[in-house]
Amino acid sequence: MNFNTVQNKKILLSSLNWGMGHLARCIGLINELLERKNKITFAGNTQQINVIHTYFPDIRCIKMEGYPFDFDENKSFAKSIWKKKWALFQFVNTEQKFVNNLLKHEQFDLLISDHRYGFRSSKCISIFITHQYNLPLNGFQFLFSIIHRYWIKQFDKIWIMDQFPENLAGKLSQANLNDNTEYIGWHSRFKKNKNERNPNNTSNHLSILLLSGPDLHHNLLYEYFIQNRDETAIPLIIGSQKAIDKLTHNNTQIDMLVADDWLKIDQLIINAHEIFSFFGYSTLMDSQYLRANFHLIPCPTQLEQIYLSKIHCKMRKQ
Repeated sequence: MNFNTVQNKKILLSSLNWGMGHLARCIGLINELLERKNKITFAGNTQQINVIHTYFPDIRCIKMEGYPFDFDENKSFAKSIWKKKWALFQFVNTEQKFVNNLLKHEQFDLLISDHRYGFRSSKCISIFITHQYNLPLNGFQFLFSIIHRYWIKQFDKIWIMDQFPENLAGKLSQANLNDNTEYIGWHSRFKKNKNERNPNNTSNHLSILLLSGPDLHHNLLYEYFIQNRDETAIPLIIGSQKAIDKLTHNNTQIDMLVADDWLKIDQLIINAHEIFSFFGYSTLMDSQYLRANFHLIPCPTQLEQIYLSKIHCKMRKQ
């Protein structure tokens, strides 16, 4: 089933729970699916459901736990996965059983999984969403690339969240397109706000630091912000309560805002002068629809962000 033909369908959708980037991009995806008269049910943990209901109060949500382990912030993302591979394998089977049990009692036209390997069933058309058709791994980690490719090919369709040839993800999203693989473009919750920036808004000269990614590396991001921000702009740091509490920060002239109201945060971001953050792919997609100047650096332990940083810095120099 092609992305543009999905209309008037009953859809069960779920998103990976490692960080909030996957959920953030699903907000833009849900907006587009709802515009085509699809009926969406979202499956996720409590934190994800609270965010979804902020944007879509009427969407039905089903409680489903996320992957039940945290990653070692001192190790690369790939090494953390490899270390906990058996827990990952076990949970993939657990979530597949959850889906199959749900389908015994309810019928859906489509299952859409944003990077959840076990969120599929032979009883329903199952679609896997990713921007990483190819993982940025090397050495022994290549074994996980083989497993990754095996798992995603169990789905009926792979939707690659990028567009060709202007692909943001570089070689990560490059695939031999066939009946089972399709580019579906960029998705951001800010797509519908592209032209909403208010020049009379007093917040439009904000210099915002978004504390995303592992807490361990937020001080690195903070130092980059302090050294490179526009001194004429009003500085503001936004993050979870945990991230803010852990940040080594003693500048009393910089306000801190806990990101517990996404809609309020969105208005600040839409009107911001500049935004500092890590090189997350969802942030890259957001940058295509916002007018702020983006200053992104890679998280040191994430090979994907290091790769994205290299290719986009190279593109800017050309």
